[in-house]
Amino acid sequence: MKRKIAIQALLILALLLGSSVLFGQSSSASSSIKARIVHEEKTEKGKKSVYIDSEEKFDSRGNVIEEIEYKDGKIDKHMLYEYDSNNNKIKETELNDSGKPKKIGEYKYENGLRKEKYIYDGNKMLISKKTYTYKY
Repeated sequence: MKRKIAIQALLILALLLGSSVLFGQSSSASSSIKARIVHEEKTEKGKKSVYIDSEEKFDSRGNVIEEIEYKDGKIDKHMLYEYDSNNNKIKETELNDSGKPKKIGEYKYENGLRKEKYIYDGNKMLISKKTYTYKY
């Protein structure tokens, strides 16, 4: 039984790694990118306007560490992310208009799998907890 589970886990891992190679951006390109800015061009009544739609900042391993979405030229959503040494997202912080934490999500992992997510308000008071289970 344990051997069957181990074989299934290895098969899943191989599929995940294979799909990231086939469908992901090259790691050398993504690890050298420090930021990505998306501009949107709108045309109204023949007049073109260009706005920043979103911004993403990356760490040296290619993980998104900051994400800003704009609406009508103003910040609509601002997120910060932190990762562990295995590139697992361990914390996400949504900032309010003043740049202070509005909502914080903290992730816990066990054996490389996400097990729990704790969601706190800006004052670090627990709002909710999510538990992840896996079926093999």
